[in-house]
Amino acid sequence: MDELQIGPDMLHTPIKRPETPEENNNKKMVEAGLQTSHCKSIAIIGSTIASVIICVIIIGIVIAVAIGEHGKPGIVRPTKTPPTTITVTPSLSTGTTSGSNNKSPTTSNNGNNAPTTTTAASATENIASSAPCPCEQICEQSDNGYSCSCNDGFVLNDDEIGCTVCTCDQVCVGVLSSYTCDCNDGFALANDGTTCEACPCEQVCEKDGGGAWVCSCRDGYEMDAGDSCQDIDECITNNGGCEQDCTNTLGSFVCSCPEIGKVLQDDGLSCAYDYDEVLRLSLLFYEAQRSGVLPADNRVPWRGDSATDDATPNGEDLSGGYYDAGDHLKLGLPMAFSATVLAWGFIEFEDAYEAAGQVDNMLACLKWFSDYFIKCHTQEHEFYAQVGLKEDDHFYWGRAEEMTMDRPAFKVDETNPGTDVVCATAAAMAAISIVFKDIDPSYAATLVTHAEQLYEFGDNFRGYYSNSIVDAAELYKSTSYVDDLCFAACWLHYATGESTYLDQAVSILESQPGNKPYSFGWGDVTVGYRLMVLKLTGETSTYKTLVIDKFLTGWQQGNDLSYTPNGMVFRHYWGSLRYSTSTSFIALSLAEAGPKRNLYRSWAKEQVDIALGDAGRSYVVGFGTNPPQNPHHRGSSCPDLPASCGWPEYGSTDPNPQILYGALVGGPDENGNYSDTIDNYFQNEVTLDFNAGFQSAVAGLRHLQLIGQYP
Repeated sequence: MDELQIGPDMLHTPIKRPETPEENNNKKMVEAGLQTSHCKSIAIIGSTIASVIICVIIIGIVIAVAIGEHGKPGIVRPTKTPPTTITVTPSLSTGTTSGSNNKSPTTSNNGNNAPTTTTAASATENIASSAPCPCEQICEQSDNGYSCSCNDGFVLNDDEIGCTVCTCDQVCVGVLSSYTCDCNDGFALANDGTTCEACPCEQVCEKDGGGAWVCSCRDGYEMDAGDSCQDIDECITNNGGCEQDCTNTLGSFVCSCPEIGKVLQDDGLSCAYDYDEVLRLSLLFYEAQRSGVLPADNRVPWRGDSATDDATPNGEDLSGGYYDAGDHLKLGLPMAFSATVLAWGFIEFEDAYEAAGQVDNMLACLKWFSDYFIKCHTQEHEFYAQVGLKEDDHFYWGRAEEMTMDRPAFKVDETNPGTDVVCATAAAMAAISIVFKDIDPSYAATLVTHAEQLYEFGDNFRGYYSNSIVDAAELYKSTSYVDDLCFAACWLHYATGESTYLDQAVSILESQPGNKPYSFGWGDVTVGYRLMVLKLTGETSTYKTLVIDKFLTGWQQGNDLSYTPNGMVFRHYWGSLRYSTSTSFIALSLAEAGPKRNLYRSWAKEQVDIALGDAGRSYVVGFGTNPPQNPHHRGSSCPDLPASCGWPEYGSTDPNPQILYGALVGGPDENGNYSDTIDNYFQNEVTLDFNAGFQSAVAGLRHLQLIGQYP
C-alpha cells in the first residue's frame, strides 16, 4: 500500500586418515614418555660407527643453536597471538621443545621477556591428547587440520612435512628450495647472512651506518629508558585505535564490535554494519512475499502455496509474482518499479552479492518477477496489471494460504491503455534480461522480446492505467507516464544496444521541463531516467545538473527538506525510510559516474545506517538492535498452523509469531518518533518498493567496502 491507501554454524570435523604402522609405533613411544629419534631410522639400517658420528654431530649443532652464541640463550620473540600448537618431539633431541613456527621455539613469557621452555612432559601430554600428524618436528593445529614447521637450525622441506638442517645459525624462514636466515630476539644477522651475533637489544637489533647497535621493539611494546621493551596496554592508550571494544593481549590488542549487527572491517580497527547479512535478509523478505506455487527450496517455513488459481477471465494462468505489502494484492506498477531497481542495483553492484554469497538467491528473486510479467503479457497489446480487489482483500486478515475471496484480474489494452504500467514493466524486463544475458541467453532474449512489445504498446496507445483500472486509482494512482516511457527506452537501449531507444530517451528528456521530482519511487522515476541518460550517453557535464541541482541538492541538510533529530532526511510521514533509502541509491549510482563522489557516498551511508541502527534502533525486521517486532503484515502476525488466524491477531500487542526477516518498515516521523504496533501502517507497513531502493543502496555500500572506497 502507499500514500493513497486506507488503511550457530555447523562444525565440520575432517575425516582423519588411518595411522601408518610407523606413526602408531611413534605414538606409543610418546605416550611412554620416550622421544622419537632420527637415529632410530639410521639404527635400523645398521649401528655403524658412521651413523653414530652423524647423529652426534647433528645433536651438537642443535644444542649449540638452542644455547645461542657465546653460551647465551636466545631470547624468543613474543608473538601477538600465539597459535595453539601440537608439539611433536623432534627427531633430533635438542633439549628444547619446538616452536609455533620456524622462526623461534615455543616459550612462555613472564612479562619480563625471560623465556621458559615447555617441558617434555607437556609435549607428551599434547601429543597423547591430540590426533597425530605426519610433521617431522613441529605440528600446528588450524581450522583446516594442521601445518608443519621446524626448530631453529632446520628448514622445512619442499614437501612441507620433513625438516633438514639449514645453514642458518638460528632461524630458517621458508622451505628447503627457498629460504632466508633470521635471528631470535637479542641477536642480529651478521654480514655473512647466516650467523647471528649477540646484541644488547632485548628485541630487535639493527646497526646504523657507523656499525653501532640500534635497538627497537616489536609491535605492542615500547622502549623504556634503557634497552628493555615493555608491553603496552594499547586498550588504555587511545583504545588501541579500535572504533569500539579493545581487548589487550601480551604485546598486542584485539578490536571487536559488540554492537549487534556490526562486524569488524578489514583494517582490524573499525566497525560497520554487516551489509552481507542485510542483503541476505532482504532477499528473505521477498521470498516471504511470493505468491503461487513455492519452489522446493523455499526458505520461509511459515509460507506455503497460495493463490494458485489466479487467472484471467479466459482462464490464462496468472499465478506467481509477489504480494505487494502486508496484504495479498498483486499490483503491476509498484511490482515493476521494485524489479527494475533491484536489477539495477545488481547490475551496478554485483560484487556485493558475490561477497555476500547471495547471487543465486538474487537471480531467483528477479526471475520470480519476470516469470510473472511474462504471464501477465497475454497478448502483444494486452497486459494484466492487477489481481485482487482492494475492498475484498482488505476485509480479510489471515494467511495467504487460506484466502477464499474472489481474486479478479484487471488488464490494460488498446481500448483501455496503461502506458505507465506497461512501460514500467518493459523497463523491468529489459533490466532483468541484462542480468541473465550471459547466464541464460535464451531466457534473456525472451524478456527483451516482451519488453520491446510492451514499450511499443505503451508508446502507441497512451494513457493512465489507473483510469483504465478503477480499483488501481485507490491503491497506486498514476499521475505521469512519460517518465515510465523514457525509463523503458533507457533500459531497452542498455539491453539491446539499439541507438533508436537512446535517441527516444534523449528526445523525451529534452522535451520535459527541468523540474524537481518529488522523489524516486513507483509514482515518479524521472530522476532515474535522467541518471540513466547521463550514464548511457557518457555526457556527465550535460545532464548532471538535472540529477544534482534538480534533485539531490535539495535532499542535503539545510536545503529543501527537513531532517529528524537523528539525521534522517524527511520527505513524507508514510514510509519515510523508503524515500531516504531510495534517494541514497540514486546518490550512490551517480557517484559511480564521478560527480560529487565523496559527498554523496558519505550522505548515502548516513541515511542507510540510520535505517540499520544509527538512530538508536533498527528499522529492519530481524536485524540489529531492537528491530521491529510488529510489522503490519498478515502472514507474519499468524501463529503456526493449525492455530487459526484472523482479526484478533491484528489487535494483538504481542510480537508477531513469525519473523518477517529483512523487511524495512516505514520508519519514524519528522521528530524521530516511531511506534512499533501492527495497526500503525504509516510507520510499520512493509512493501516491495520499500525494500527495493534500500537493498540496492546497501549493495552499493558493500561495493564501496570491496573496492576500498567506503566512506
